[in-house]
Amino acid sequence: MRGKKCKSRFGKIIVIAAVLMMGMGLQTAHAGNLFMSAVYATYSGVNQGLAEAYTSLALVNNDPSYLYDAAVAMDEAWYYSDEAWYYAGLVGGDWAYNAWLYADEAYYYFEDAAYYAYLGYYYIDPFYASLSLVYGGLGALNIAYAEAYAGIGCYGGYY
Repeated sequence: MRGKKCKSRFGKIIVIAAVLMMGMGLQTAHAGNLFMSAVYATYSGVNQGLAEAYTSLALVNNDPSYLYDAAVAMDEAWYYSDEAWYYAGLVGGDWAYNAWLYADEAYYYFEDAAYYAYLGYYYIDPFYASLSLVYGGLGALNIAYAEAYAGIGCYGGYY
């Protein structure tokens, strides 16, 4: 009888441990997805800054060849904001939802900024270059919020 009780307790401990391990693994997966969202938001912000630097060089030096590099960098910012949006969308909760929402907004701003940078290069028009700066700046604001929400959220919401 005593051996049966020991086996029963041991079985209960294993079941409880299995349930707890599954729960911890689920939280780890969510934190990992939010972490990836924060990483891609960072990549997006870096490329956006690079695009703004190229656009500024084109305007200051009156050299439209920089606008092609700006369009490529902004296109990469656009791509990485989409990745940040995707990974934030895999997770539930307020932090993930806000990261998802801001990454989505940044995606559309970066799309417009890349388009205007390319038009500035193609038509050699500083007006399009300045529009690229405006939309890139709006995208940068949103991707910074997405990065903050994803970064804070992947550490349990403590900052």
